[in-house]
Amino acid sequence: LLSLIEHLQGRRSRQRLLEAAKAAGVRKVVAASSSSVYGDTDDLPMRESSATRPYSPYGVTKLAAEHLCELYRRNFGLATVSLRYFTVYGPRQRPDMAFHKFTRALLRGEPIHVFGDGEQTRDFTFVDDAVEANLLAAQDGKVGVFNIGGGSRVTLREVLAVLGDETGR
Repeated sequence: LLSLIEHLQGRRSRQRLLEAAKAAGVRKVVAASSSSVYGDTDDLPMRESSATRPYSPYGVTKLAAEHLCELYRRNFGLATVSLRYFTVYGPRQRPDMAFHKFTRALLRGEPIHVFGDGEQTRDFTFVDDAVEANLLAAQDGKVGVFNIGGGSRVTLREVLAVLGDETGR
């Protein structure tokens, strides 16, 4: 129940933010979304026009936020941009994220548990590129939804090999 209440409050707070931006005459709202809105798909590379079929609560809430932004853009003229980030990594990453966990395990000499064969792929985005995307989205006249990714698929095995080289383990 607490999780549901938090989810509903989060949704309402997004709408309150858009309402406040509209009332204050804010020039543009840049919203952080996620590639999680696509769900599990073989439709690669993912494009903004690709089908959205999120399969996690996180992906569903990100897609809902995108819809709110689009609604405020179309119905009220509030310029909005939703940026769909693909697996952001870099300095000061949250400790529950994969790169942080993998690096910590390597430095401590602990095992890394890989689910599957390690051939699963992701498109990774360095945090500096995500920041630049935000700044550019806020400055230019574009509105709508945009994918923000590194532009190439990398396997988990490749990631672990690079981290192993970098840590010497």
